Amino acid sequence: MLACSDAPPPEKEMPAGSDAAVDEEFDGKYIRTVNKHHYIAKSAHGRAIWYYPGGEKKTARTFRYGKLEGPMVMWYENGMKKYAVHYAANSKTGKAMGWYDDGNALFVIGYEQGRRSGKETWFWKDGTTKKRECEWYRGRMTSERAWAEDGKEIKIPSTRPRGPIRQPSTSKGGSSSK
Repeated sequence: MLACSDAPPPEKEMPAGSDAAVDEEFDGKYIRTVNKHHYIAKSAHGRAIWYYPGGEKKTARTFRYGKLEGPMVMWYENGMKKYAVHYAANSKTGKAMGWYDDGNALFVIGYEQGRRSGKETWFWKDGTTKKRECEWYRGRMTSERAWAEDGKEIKIPSTRPRGPIRQPSTSKGGSSSK
């Protein structure tokens, strides 16, 4: 869990002409998450770092004047990378990548303006055998395929009901009276 506090970091003046999002590092515990991508601490500018209780890095997010702008990286407690994505104007953009705790690939997901776009691929624990692959267009899934752990393609079960949905019986006998 992230360390949070209601107190924003102290106001700091940015040097004239400074436009880089990582001019300074500050302790991420002073940023409070309000919603998924909204933060209190409008002065947050630079890289915020969250740590595990043992002192290892947990998350690093880059802010530009209070908005997510630039790379965000998460690590497992053992120091291996867990997740990496790039933000532009508070929205995910480019490829988001995830890894298992042993360093093998878990997923690769494409984003455009905060919505899934292009190919999304999930891998089995070995990091090379595909588990699931989807195509996205403007945040909507257009195709989906899945594979068993041995690499053979499997049929994806339908998630839509095929017939009318019946209400469960309320009588003790198991049959409903009409």
